[in-house]
Amino acid sequence: MNRVEIFSLAFNRLDKTKLTPKEVAQEFESFLLEEFLKEGIEPLLEGKSFTQRIYWEQFITTVAEKLSERDPLKFEKMLKAYIEQKKG
Repeated sequence: MNRVEIFSLAFNRLDKTKLTPKEVAQEFESFLLEEFLKEGIEPLLEGKSFTQRIYWEQFITTVAEKLSERDPLKFEKMLKAYIEQKKG
């Protein structure tokens, strides 16, 4: 893999304008789940060190991403219906 390909991969990961509707729904769902989980675990993190807090925040981010892959909140279905309604 050359520099251009690596840069392209990194840039596309940050460029949210090229996402498919399914990916948009997954990103949104991941964000909502992450915020929900962060609020729920906040009382457990009181008094923890900076390093422990960073670890748990990364853990929560990973869990939220994995959960959103299964579409538990059904945003993909709702987004698809919304797009079809706007087209029609």
